[in-house]
Amino acid sequence: MTFMEISIYLARKLVDLSCCKLAEYFGNVSVAAITMKYKRFSCVLTHDKRLNKSVTKLSE
Repeated sequence: MTFMEISIYLARKLVDLSCCKLAEYFGNVSVAAITMKYKRFSCVLTHDKRLNKSVTKLSE
């Protein structure tokens, strides 16, 4: 996982911005890329309990 993927995941969870705005913020990546990275990281969290615990702490 990259810092960008973690950042995108947390931004989608914690900030009330559209995928379009997040795409602009993260360097004009495509909206589809934002969605794909979010879904992929969400899937990883379901399988990696240690990472899930760390990300949960960050979002508190």
